[in-house]
Amino acid sequence: MIKISIPKSEIDRLTAQVVAEWEQEVLDKMTALCDRAIEEQWLKFRPEGYNDQTGQLRSSTGYIIYHNGKVVREMFKQANYGTDRAPGLKAGREYAFGMLRESFGWGVLFVAGMEYASYVQGKGFSTLDTAEMIVEKNLLEELDKISLA
Repeated sequence: MIKISIPKSEIDRLTAQVVAEWEQEVLDKMTALCDRAIEEQWLKFRPEGYNDQTGQLRSSTGYIIYHNGKVVREMFKQANYGTDRAPGLKAGREYAFGMLRESFGWGVLFVAGMEYASYVQGKGFSTLDTAEMIVEKNLLEELDKISLA
């Protein structure tokens, strides 16, 4: 009989390393998918979509990825058009961070932070639904690609 003795500290270290690698893979997959989704969403604004003259609605639209209640990635960009873009960027980030609650596990939150976003959506223009549909359709498939080997 062969007896192998591995210190518990070594097992703990290896376990932590595997978990850290897996968590980085999850973040990488979620980031790539959410970046693609938000880029598609931003295309739904000018010129063919809602005519966002100030650029505030587009600037307020973005996402955050969180893990165990902490933001690990955010994506908000000021629109490259419009007469008053900065307030939208600030409103979007504030709205997203204000929506965070204590949580366990992973999550993603897409927001259109201007108070009139739901009105625009109600008029038939896409403010968030494109990004949300892309993530809902593809997230599990992307996470299934993660390998711990």
